Amino acid sequence: MKYKTCLVAIGFLIFVGPANALTIAKSEFQDSYRAGEADLTLRGAALKRFLMMRIVAVALYFDPDVKREDVLTSVPKSLEVIYFQPIPNTELRNATTKGIKINVSDAEFKKIKESINQLNSYYPNVKPMDRIRVTYVPGEGTTVSVNGTKKGTIPGEDLGRAFFAIWVGKRPVDKWMKASLLGQSPSADEKSR
Repeated sequence: MKYKTCLVAIGFLIFVGPANALTIAKSEFQDSYRAGEADLTLRGAALKRFLMMRIVAVALYFDPDVKREDVLTSVPKSLEVIYFQPIPNTELRNATTKGIKINVSDAEFKKIKESINQLNSYYPNVKPMDRIRVTYVPGEGTTVSVNGTKKGTIPGEDLGRAFFAIWVGKRPVDKWMKASLLGQSPSADEKSR
């Protein structure tokens, strides 16, 4: 099953935050996450399903004083994904590259292409219950961790903004998921799409 197909498929449960520790499909997201000097709060989470199969659960963390519309600015933020199905790293890489490409200009994409390749190199072939966390900290960059083990940090602000745009940018992987990650209920307009 293609990862892209899974991400655009209809059918996931929405969990709106801010919230305390949250359990989705017997997998727990902590209510906060320490990123550099910042204590980030769980703002929202969602479970993605395809044909009744759980695919991924995703949670977004950022400072409660940061407005939702400012989440893509240079503020600390973290996104954790729990996988329920095996997904080859090639599919994760393709989905990340495509998700970034549709959310940035051609010039910006060319500028950060090497950083995207570096980020993609950290992805493993995921197994059920694997967790990947991507965290952006101003002045440090974008860090990828797999099952709690740091794989590397890519300096600069541009990649962080572009990566998080996959989930909460103008052209997110799913508008319902974007709303729930930001701690909002999807609007009637989003529900009709």
